[in-house]
Amino acid sequence: PSEGMTFEWVNVPTWSSLSAGTHTVSYKITSDNGCSVEGTTDVTVEAPIVFELAKAGPICKGESVDLKVEGNVSGVVANTDAYQWFEGGVAISGATGATYTVSPESTTEYSLTIKGNKCEATTKSVKVEVEEPIVFELAKVDAICEGESVELKVGGAVTGTLAENNAYQWYKGSEKIEGATSPSYELQNATVTATADYTLTVSGKKCKSVSKTVSVVVKELPDADLTAEPICQGLTVAPKVPGNWISGWNYGWINEPAWETLSVGVHKQKYVVTAPNGCSAEGEMDVTVEEPIQITMPKVETLCVGAFVELTPTSVTGTLANNPYSWKGGGQTSVEKTFRVEKLCETITCILTVKGNACPEKSEMFQVPVVRPELKEPWPAN
Repeated sequence: PSEGMTFEWVNVPTWSSLSAGTHTVSYKITSDNGCSVEGTTDVTVEAPIVFELAKAGPICKGESVDLKVEGNVSGVVANTDAYQWFEGGVAISGATGATYTVSPESTTEYSLTIKGNKCEATTKSVKVEVEEPIVFELAKVDAICEGESVELKVGGAVTGTLAENNAYQWYKGSEKIEGATSPSYELQNATVTATADYTLTVSGKKCKSVSKTVSVVVKELPDADLTAEPICQGLTVAPKVPGNWISGWNYGWINEPAWETLSVGVHKQKYVVTAPNGCSAEGEMDVTVEEPIQITMPKVETLCVGAFVELTPTSVTGTLANNPYSWKGGGQTSVEKTFRVEKLCETITCILTVKGNACPEKSEMFQVPVVRPELKEPWPAN
């Protein structure tokens, strides 16, 4: 109204109760001379800005994500500079569009303010969670022997944001190991077939899974099935073990006894065999202790010239070798148990040697006395 005039609404509405749209409202203008005039005018009510931001993330560190409005923006948006994105409450230069791509290094809160044409600006916020990528290494393992165990495990700590379920999974080669879902995996009582590359895959909640591999070598045990040759009672010599194993293997006695103290018979003796690969295996063998050779000869009576003699030992004890007997005397030899010498003409010395199987041979020497008959006067002739 002009100067000197007053303006007032007629039947003033509750402005805040008006819905968005155009409303016809009455008014009255009064001049300073007391005259007045009434009229109507259209009042436009604009809707306030209403919107929501779409969820963003979580993302893996190094990745990017688009920040944007979820659905539509309702209300009357300002004609210029309607959108402004903020990071941590600070306006981002140039970020004045309905969407904005971010790649934060850590979890960060972003907000978008949308100005209305007449209504106040509306601000909404969204937090972008940033997860650390998975980083880890597997501990190295040494080669093991058959029957031993080895623990495969992470060396140090696993960093990064792990998946909530089944974050760990072990593989033998490309084959998944059922139930192996922890940071460590133990190979128990391993066999040579366990030699392989083992892989641990660690899954992140958002970041990519990471796999690391460790090689396991299971070395073969030597064959511990050995036998020993017999030994002789009373001797300090250990049993000989025939070379019926791979060249380069070594064996040793476990709690080696004083061999000379062992009685005649079969004794159990433990031993250990070590292969060139460093693996050892224990075994047990029978050690046979044999009785030494003892010879008893009969007494030999004096014989006359021209007689013969048969010599047979009264007894031979001990463990004999094959073809154990060896005689010599009177210029003759024999390998029979009984020794016969014909036409004795003088006293002779005989030697009997009996060979033992494990024990040394035994020899006995003795004489066979031979005499000539005395000559008598011939009978007188008649």
